[in-house]
Amino acid sequence: MKKIVLLLLGLVAFSGFAQQKNQSATNQPVKPLAEKYTDQMKDMLTLTLKQETKIKALYEEHLTKYPETNANAQEVKKENAEFDTKLKGVLTAEQFEKWQYIREHPMAAGFKAGTEKGKKG
Repeated sequence: MKKIVLLLLGLVAFSGFAQQKNQSATNQPVKPLAEKYTDQMKDMLTLTLKQETKIKALYEEHLTKYPETNANAQEVKKENAEFDTKLKGVLTAEQFEKWQYIREHPMAAGFKAGTEKGKKG
């Protein structure tokens, strides 16, 4: 009986830790992520300063909404489509076409899961 109680307590503690760890991953600070993504786009697409400022603001808005829509796949698709539409208004046709290709073929752009371009990891 004592072993069962200890086992249950261990499982409850572990599941609470796992939930807490998962929540912290979705609640990352928005501004550093927006800066990171904007910097990546700046390097890949040769953005102007004006484009860079607008895209950073778009990312901040997008990333703020994203955790709210994360529960529903259709809402996520809708939010991503809205983001793409806004992004298309900031980028030139050539930049947007290149951005679409990079998103569809991240390995061709030099990205690997969990690493930044140009860094081994």
